[in-house]
Amino acid sequence: MVIGIDCRLWEESGVGRYTQNLVKNFSLLRTPHEFVFFAQRRHVHQIQSIIGKRKWRIIAVKSKWHSLLYNRPFVVTIHDLIPYHFVTGEATTLPPFVYRLKRIAYKTVLSSAIKKAKRIIAVSNATKEAIINNFSINQQKVSVIYEGVDSAIHTSSHLLSEEEKNAASFLKNTEYLLYIGNAYPHKNLKKLIEAFRLIGEEYPSLKLFLVGKDDHFYKRLRLFIQEMGLTKAVIHFGFVSDPFLYYLYKNAHALVAPSLMEGFGLSVLEAMANRCLVVCSDIPVFRELYLDTVLYCDPKKTQDIARVLKKTILLKTHERTVFVQKAHARTYHFSWETAAKETIDVYESCSLASSE
Repeated sequence: MVIGIDCRLWEESGVGRYTQNLVKNFSLLRTPHEFVFFAQRRHVHQIQSIIGKRKWRIIAVKSKWHSLLYNRPFVVTIHDLIPYHFVTGEATTLPPFVYRLKRIAYKTVLSSAIKKAKRIIAVSNATKEAIINNFSINQQKVSVIYEGVDSAIHTSSHLLSEEEKNAASFLKNTEYLLYIGNAYPHKNLKKLIEAFRLIGEEYPSLKLFLVGKDDHFYKRLRLFIQEMGLTKAVIHFGFVSDPFLYYLYKNAHALVAPSLMEGFGLSVLEAMANRCLVVCSDIPVFRELYLDTVLYCDPKKTQDIARVLKKTILLKTHERTVFVQKAHARTYHFSWETAAKETIDVYESCSLASSE
């Protein structure tokens, strides 16, 4: 087969990591198939460095090129249906009228892709159920393929830049909670910050570090942090390199993932792989993936988030060790190599179906 991969979102935090790791592991598989990567021009060299000497094609396309124009058999990966559930203007920087039009377009595009796709890949059973419930499609059409742990995040701590080494030295004796991701409304960061303030008087030296690309949503969140009087305690790092991310995971008091909804929650898995204690919102996808290896809180209740954050501080050393070890063992159930193999299986099943 000739398999085309849409790599236009190569640098995005969630979909981008998913694409990068699949491409990397496709290049490691012994497969007879040929791959064609559709990417923005600035990403061509990055993809070439991953696939090495493979004689696979990379085609630079304009950023507005759209896969719906493609009329051959295709497979679509759906990470979540969050835009279906969070429809307020808080989730956009656009004027209300333009946002409504964009939302209509999103639903139309997604519905069309799901209808036309030969197969659908969901990254969790929770996402699969959401797809089936919202679009009334045959569940046999949807395959669940879990994501994996990015090896770059737990093997590259020695690659810190000089600036990052200075920052790491400064943070060495700092107690901090860690959040990794964007600041979209469903991430529930305002509730997290409110909960953090509740325990702040009791633990004045504790910090909350937020790591994510600086954008409109983080700028708005920083105003909220200022209103809460927490500018010295809650610090936004912006985008960080994988080596520095590794450092943050390894030295955090706990990673906090207070989302109201997720498709997978890759930062949780990365934290577990790096032996970082995790606090998660009690939502179906986290229960499915991480079982009893993390501490759960009710993401809609500030008091409960604060209760669990305080619990992480009060845990005895052996109790923390038990959680961290169980969580680390759980990560062995998630592999990008396995994800790549299972993804190829899905592609091949489409080819067989087309030939029947």
